[in-house]
Amino acid sequence: MIKQILIQFLKIYKRMKNPSILSLSFTKIIPLRSQQFPARLYDQASPENLNQRLQLVKAQRERERAR
Repeated sequence: MIKQILIQFLKIYKRMKNPSILSLSFTKIIPLRSQQFPARLYDQASPENLNQRLQLVKAQRERERAR
């Protein structure tokens, strides 16, 4: 078990030392992804923003009930 893990690690380490075509393609894919999904999309989904939205919705419901 440990021997297999070590072999796997060494394979990855070798690939990092001299990057093959495969690992180069990964470096091309990742930047494309981050361009497709700009940071602001992640910001909107952040827990703080979701909490703010929840509070706004609750406040609106309270106001509607008060009427």
